Amino acid sequence: GFFTVEASGQPICTFAADNLGQAGQIAELEREDWTEIGALEPETQISVRQANIGEALVWKEIAAEAVEDGTVGDLTEAEESIIAFHLPLEDEDDDVEDDENGDSAA
Repeated sequence: GFFTVEASGQPICTFAADNLGQAGQIAELEREDWTEIGALEPETQISVRQANIGEALVWKEIAAEAVEDGTVGDLTEAEESIIAFHLPLEDEDDDVEDDENGDSAA
């Protein structure tokens, strides 16, 4: 299934896990990395819940793009490695520039 991590009532990210217990373990293991990239503040309380349809669709779109561009081999590999964030991350701020058409690209 798909699970979403929330902080202060806002969805932070969605990922695949076998069950809620496993999703909670993943969230605790990844917490430090998520803090480093600006997704969480160090002392933020988080909770994990079943993802809603919209959050699962965001994950599926990102996973499909990763398969298409060769980042992962297939959807099974994506389920083991893709985390879909629902907010801008510090790393992404540096990548957003105006292209030749004046459109913002991330």
